[in-house]
Amino acid sequence: MHRLTAVAVAFLVIFSAAIVSAGTVPETRSDKPLGKKERHRCLTRDEAEDLRDLWISFFVKISDGGAEARNSVTDDFKLFSESTNAATPGRSLPIDAPKYDGKEAFVLGQIAATSPTPPPNFTVIAWDYGCDTFTFRWRGDFVPGALGVAGIDFVFVQQGSYLLEKAYSEWNNLHFLSEIGCKLVGGACGTGECGVCSAPQARDIFA
Repeated sequence: MHRLTAVAVAFLVIFSAAIVSAGTVPETRSDKPLGKKERHRCLTRDEAEDLRDLWISFFVKISDGGAEARNSVTDDFKLFSESTNAATPGRSLPIDAPKYDGKEAFVLGQIAATSPTPPPNFTVIAWDYGCDTFTFRWRGDFVPGALGVAGIDFVFVQQGSYLLEKAYSEWNNLHFLSEIGCKLVGGACGTGECGVCSAPQARDIFA
C-alpha cells in the first residue's frame, strides 16, 4: 500500500519536448534560478519552459532536502489532482479538495514520494503557455514494458514573480493501477468492494 501511494503521487507531471531519462533532472537555460525574482511582464517562452522543467523535476527526484522546491512555490501553494486522490490508499477527499495544501505539505509529500521509487521517464507530447500559466500534455513510463500513462498539467505562476502558486494535474489512473498489478473489473460498483488495490496483493476494484 505504501509503495502504491509513493508511485501514484510521484507521478503527476511532465515537461519539455524530450524524454527525461531515468535519474536525470531537466536543466534550465538560465545560470540563475528564477526563484523569487520580480517579474513586471508576461512570461517569455524560455521562462515558461524553464518553469515547466523545474516543475517536472519535483516529481522525478528531490535530492536537496526540498530547498529548491521551497524557493519555487508560494507559501499557500496548492496542487489539485482528483486522479491522485482517488488512487491513493486511505484518501477520501471531495473533488475540490487539494492533494497538497501549502508549501510544506507539497515539499514534504514530494520528498517522501520520490525517495523510494526509481525516477520515471516523462515525455512532453504538447505544451503551451500564457502570461502567468503553462500547461502540457504528457506521457509517463513507470513500469518497464508497459504501455505508459498519459495526463495533463495546468500550472499557475504568481503575478509579479516566478513562484508557482497553484497546479492542476489529472491522469488516467485506472490504466496506471492496471499496470502495477491491480485487477480491474468493469462496470459500476455492485456486489464487491469499491476501492484501490494495493500492490503486490492486488484485489478487485470496480470502475
